Amino acid sequence: MGPQAGASTWVPRPALGMGRQRNAYAGAEVWLGVMVSLLAVFAVLTAGYIAALVWVSKTEPDRFQVVGPLLLVRTHAGKSLIDRISKRQWLGKAADLFIVLTVVSGLAMVVLVAWQNTLLFTHTEQVAQNPPQVEQTLAIPGVNPAIPVGYGLFALVVALVIHEGGHGVMARYADLKVKSLGLLFLVLPVGAFVEPDEAELQGASLGDKLRMFASGPGPNMVLGAITVLMFSQLMIPMLAPAHSGVGLMGVSEDLPAANPPEGAPLPEGGFVTHLDGQRVATTDEFQTVLNNTRAGENLTVTVWHEGDVTNHTIVPIDKYEYFERNFPEQNKEWYKGKAFLGVNPAGPDRLDGIMDQLESPFEEMGARGGLFYLALPFVNLQPFPTSFHDLYDPGGFAAGFETSFWIAANALFWLFWINVVLGTFNALPLGPLDGGHMFRHTAHWWFRRGEDIEEGDLRVFDSEEGGPSFVGRTPEIQDKLDRVDRKVSLVNRTVGIGLLVLVVAPLIVPQFL
Repeated sequence: MGPQAGASTWVPRPALGMGRQRNAYAGAEVWLGVMVSLLAVFAVLTAGYIAALVWVSKTEPDRFQVVGPLLLVRTHAGKSLIDRISKRQWLGKAADLFIVLTVVSGLAMVVLVAWQNTLLFTHTEQVAQNPPQVEQTLAIPGVNPAIPVGYGLFALVVALVIHEGGHGVMARYADLKVKSLGLLFLVLPVGAFVEPDEAELQGASLGDKLRMFASGPGPNMVLGAITVLMFSQLMIPMLAPAHSGVGLMGVSEDLPAANPPEGAPLPEGGFVTHLDGQRVATTDEFQTVLNNTRAGENLTVTVWHEGDVTNHTIVPIDKYEYFERNFPEQNKEWYKGKAFLGVNPAGPDRLDGIMDQLESPFEEMGARGGLFYLALPFVNLQPFPTSFHDLYDPGGFAAGFETSFWIAANALFWLFWINVVLGTFNALPLGPLDGGHMFRHTAHWWFRRGEDIEEGDLRVFDSEEGGPSFVGRTPEIQDKLDRVDRKVSLVNRTVGIGLLVLVVAPLIVPQFL
């Protein structure tokens, strides 16, 4: 919420009475009880998880494997389905498109991460005031506070199935053996995997390797594009403002609108239709009446909310004093004595403008449109808040099915968000990510060409300690191959360390600014 309804140090007057304080204490007790219950549930889950780790580490090692705090659960279920899907002839062309999509997305992510680092120097003060938190960078439901657990887990499960299923399908399309499928647990499911035969994969052609690795992030990004189109072009156009007047997108808890001398506060999601009996249909009309009202004078606010019309008596505070305490750089002399309620008003133009941005972000904001969509969870617009449900009504075939509409809209958005984040992150040419595997195998192929090493000069040697690797069929070829391995290792380490610094710097540097 902007300065009009931003956080305030204003203290409610004693006339509010102790009843409101007792209600606040009661609410705090309820929330404390909920938090204690959640912590207890988490403690039980964690204890059970640790016990499970101890038990499975001693039984069925072929099916269960403990790697640090992670539990890997292998299964053969789903292999027959992967085999059937892999027989589609068009998969090769689709995988070629996934290669292009993954490479372009990986490069775009490198540019984005580099640009993010420039903000450390061009917007030092803002970054120092609002340093990013580590949990906000992890796309894990229950860890990142911006990701709702329910929608987040649903979207993550779908994204992981699509991602790993894509790897498995393209492995079988290339006639590579899939040894097993499985899930990774860290109390809750946090990942999935398809385990191809490493020796067969090492001996596969570069094209088959790239197709297999790109068929994880590629389908994620395609599904993200499909779901965001459904969200923006199918769901959003059905919405229209629920009533005429000026919508209340936000009401600050510690300001007059939420603390009338008596009666109920102004409801978020309601529509102000009159101020002191004067009709207000736009934000300008709303602001004009406030500018003609003195601080400390009673103001009657008429609100329509979910079919009910109510009158509220509010005592505004001085706008100049509020801005002087909270936003002095935005304060103006003419604010002195003007009424200030502490709401975030949205007239018809703004309400329609929000819909336009959600429906056509690139048309409204250019290249920033994509970032705008990804930022919706961090500006409290996803999942759509209750006030949003009250401000807009779905029409068309969704009329009368409001609850189902909002659930479907939120689910589509999170399918888009999780799939795009998972896909683009995995496209980075970094370490164990799909983009990293593609980069390493391509670099190895490129340097082998430079040494005039043909495919027939190599064979795959599978050692228990180091896994499968290429070896030369003659000492001369092996010498060349050793030079190739050293070059690939140097390039891979250099790129990996550079990218890791770029990724981590925005998290660490602001802590010292």
